Formats: sequence, C-alpha cells, structure tokens
Amino acid sequence: MTDIPIIFSASMVRALLEGRKTMTRRLAWRPIKGAAPCIVTPSPWQKVKPGDRLWVRENLFLYPNRDEDFEPLKRDAELNWTYTADDSAASSVRGSSHYAKGIPSIHMPRWASRLTLVVKATKIERLNDIDGIDALAEGVTPEEGVAPWRLFKRLWESLHGEGAWAANAEVVAPTFTVHQCNIDAMKVAA
Repeated sequence: MTDIPIIFSASMVRALLEGRKTMTRRLAWRPIKGAAPCIVTPSPWQKVKPGDRLWVRENLFLYPNRDEDFEPLKRDAELNWTYTADDSAASSVRGSSHYAKGIPSIHMPRWASRLTLVVKATKIERLNDIDGIDALAEGVTPEEGVAPWRLFKRLWESLHGEGAWAANAEVVAPTFTVHQCNIDAMKVAA
C-alpha cells in the first residue's frame, strides 16, 4: 500500500464530496525534460494499484486568528482555513476583515487534506475509449440531450487545453472509494 498525493480542481472536489466522482484519468506517459518532444517515460500513475491510498490536494484559503503575520501551512499555527471548493466558506473568507492567503493545491500539506481515496482497480486505455458509465464516474454533471462522454471531453480540454482530446493519449484510470477524512486518520482506524 502506497500513499500518493493527487490534485483535483474545486469542481472535482465537489463531485467527490457529493459522491458523483469515483474514477479519475491521469496521463500514462510524460515527456522527458530536455529530450525531444516524442521521447516519453511512464508516469508514476502506471504504478498505482488496488489498495493504494490517494490523499486529495485542493486549493485553500488560510487566515490567522489574530491580526498579526503568520507562517502558513504549519500544523501548530493558530490558523483557520477554508477549502476553495466550499463556495460558501470561500466567499465568507473573501468578505472577512482578516487577511486571507490563497494556497494552491500543490502546496497543500498532507495534514490539511480532508479526502482520502482508496484505489479499487486500475486500467490503462486510450482517452477516447471512455464510455458513458465511466464518464459519469468521472464526476461530470449530466445534461439532458448530451452524451456523458462529450461532457467529459469538455472537462478534459478545460484541464489539458484545446486539442488534448484529439491527441487521444494513453491514460491510467483508477476507480476508488471516497473517504471524507484525512489519510492519517484512516491509519488509526485501519
């Protein structure tokens, strides 16, 4: 069992919290820095296996309890934080008189994570092979008259840029169960 951080956008965190997202797709290959564009190496996602735990990184707003400087992201600091995915909480921080600091997901510490995903299965496939069932498991919101895979295509291109769907990259697609707790809290319960 390996613990792995994974970044999600605010909309995908909401889908996790609402129980609509039980699958994700990540690129199976990555370019080698400094090499020709067509030279790639396996991404770490190819090593993910059932039983691995993914701790979700998401954007935060931090603000101090006192009107003084603070060092963000220290576990023992007197801080409050809200998650950007929680719209009502984020808007209350923006409207408060406290100094709020936005923290991008890449810098979210493990101790601040509130979601843990336990991998049930993985598969490697071409991006365009996604079916409607998997597209819905990806957390897209159904729209009447629109095929779920088209909604996923829209999501993929919003994350990876125009033309990313047409590239039809090979992806790793883990399915998982969502646990609304910190990963270290799960260790105690295990």
